[in-house]
Amino acid sequence: MNVARERVAFLREPAPARLHELRIAVRSARSLIVLTRDSFESVELNKARHVGARISLLTGRARNLDVFAEHWHDLTLELDPDIVMNLAPVLRQINLIREMEYRTIHASLADPEFSPFEAELERLAKLPVGPLSADVVVQRAIKRINKRVVNISGSLSEVAADEVLHQARKDLKKLRYSLEMTKTHFPSRPLEKFTETLADLQTTIGRHQDAVTFSNELWLAARKLGSTVSSDTIVSVGILLNPIEEVRRNARRKSLAKLRAYSSDEVQQSLKKLVGGLD
Repeated sequence: MNVARERVAFLREPAPARLHELRIAVRSARSLIVLTRDSFESVELNKARHVGARISLLTGRARNLDVFAEHWHDLTLELDPDIVMNLAPVLRQINLIREMEYRTIHASLADPEFSPFEAELERLAKLPVGPLSADVVVQRAIKRINKRVVNISGSLSEVAADEVLHQARKDLKKLRYSLEMTKTHFPSRPLEKFTETLADLQTTIGRHQDAVTFSNELWLAARKLGSTVSSDTIVSVGILLNPIEEVRRNARRKSLAKLRAYSSDEVQQSLKKLVGGLD
């Protein structure tokens, strides 16, 4: 119902706030599918998982560009006014790309041939569930997601690909959402403390991912403009990339440290105590 409501709201008003709420609804539902996976036959889950992933992919770049636009003032605040003026064509190009992305999203979600995610969720909700108790299903899911994060954390190096950090962040979201959705299974204070740890780690990795996205979109916009802009604009793009790169390096260093700390015995024991039978 939440996914359906947010999809309709976006179709009526295709604005950044509506897109963000739609993505949260879809992300929550996708996390719920991951959480309850052991209650259903795998074949029954595949279509719903595919449709949910398709919507996330469809809306992802527009949301990234929204975040970029929201941060534009802060990113350029300390730059020389002439440099900011030189960057104006790049910002216009980014906004043009945003508009195109929004039109594509709106057309896709309004297309009768585009399978509604909410219909797949409703279908799943009507299926018979397996014999496992809710506690066992929850424990298995959290153990599975946590293991993915720990494995990524343990394999990270200083030269790890940006995508590896991004994957860790996505798994952390699934873990946090799973814990929040099943909060009645756990004592409130330990759960609150652990989800705060997850949220803090997500935020740190999120800063890294934002910086990576900002750099990519800046260069893409500049290349798309090509010879239509002055050399001053290209130089200004390079100047703007400097503080973005500094944010990326700092966030990367903190992300690596916090992911390693997450894999520590202390944190893992706290999760084991919270969930029970994690090993």
